[in-house]
Amino acid sequence: MSEKQTFLKDKPYEFIPLLEQSEQIDYNEPSVREKCIYSGRLKLKITVMSPVHIGGGLQDYDNHGSVIKKQMRRNGKVIIPGSSLKGAVRSAAEAVSYSCAVKIPDKILESVLPKKNNRPCTSIHHLCKTCYIFGMMSRAESYRGRVQFGEFVLESENLVTENIPALKSPFQNYPRKHDKFPYSKKSSYGNERLYYCRACETGDCESCTKENYYQNMALAGPNREMAFRGRKFYSTGKELALDSGEKTCYEMIAPGSVLEGEITFQNLSKEEGQLLAYALDLGHFFCMKLGYGKPLGYGKVRIDLESAESMRARYPAVADFDKELIKRWAQEYRTENTDPIKSAVNELERIMSHEKRANIADSN
Repeated sequence: MSEKQTFLKDKPYEFIPLLEQSEQIDYNEPSVREKCIYSGRLKLKITVMSPVHIGGGLQDYDNHGSVIKKQMRRNGKVIIPGSSLKGAVRSAAEAVSYSCAVKIPDKILESVLPKKNNRPCTSIHHLCKTCYIFGMMSRAESYRGRVQFGEFVLESENLVTENIPALKSPFQNYPRKHDKFPYSKKSSYGNERLYYCRACETGDCESCTKENYYQNMALAGPNREMAFRGRKFYSTGKELALDSGEKTCYEMIAPGSVLEGEITFQNLSKEEGQLLAYALDLGHFFCMKLGYGKPLGYGKVRIDLESAESMRARYPAVADFDKELIKRWAQEYRTENTDPIKSAVNELERIMSHEKRANIADSN
């Protein structure tokens, strides 16, 4: 076969299955909130483990006229914006909690989501834990959330340049109408073989060819059952090797660099605080990635808790806490939880292990 194919086994990502239960709260109803609530500030240190690039839309040119994509800056200082860290932390929190549904590329695929969890939060009066903590936005309503992320600043500039190839879209090799598979109605399905397909119970999804896919889908028929594989994470054990194609130069924060910043939170229960502490990886249980080039191993960071300050002095009704309690929360979340959450935690820590297990070449 002359045409190159996309195989799940060769992709730099893996999936954490969605948790079935959809647990919602009415945040305006005191009876569902713990009486003991926590508000305060965490000062954090981000240590760069592999080059990090957060683009700000600016570029420069080298002596040969080639483009250099610039690292984001604010007032002349290199930064990691709070939104970049918030996005990564939220993704981890969603994967290991009873959070609302993920976004899918087309409404026709809503059936692939768990029946008890197939809608995102759309009302400020009924929120899953992560939407309560991090906020949500729908067409009708928006909610800021209980945690605010500040910018993280690199005080002593330490930058490198890296030549990185263009990363391919995850939705390529689309299934189209086919004489062996006449059921595909829209090209916006994306690549079902990688994300949704459950046409056969015993097939080898990791090495499924398009021919296998079309044959199995035809056998399954138009009323086939499909299921979403889960939330996607770029695995530290399946990082792609740099190919020899055309590359672009990126200005990046060098390994060993340290950026400092803080987050603040208001009115979190202990359980919500535990989820936040774990998702921040304050116990170094998994390897967080930020910015561009994650499939290639770029963007690895370690987060350390420098200090924790309760707002009890200002608001006597909130509970007191210290640095050691916040660290314990991260450990408690992974060990003192329901079995489904423990299973999701184990998967996240396996996929995002600190140990690099293997390199793979891009098969596309």
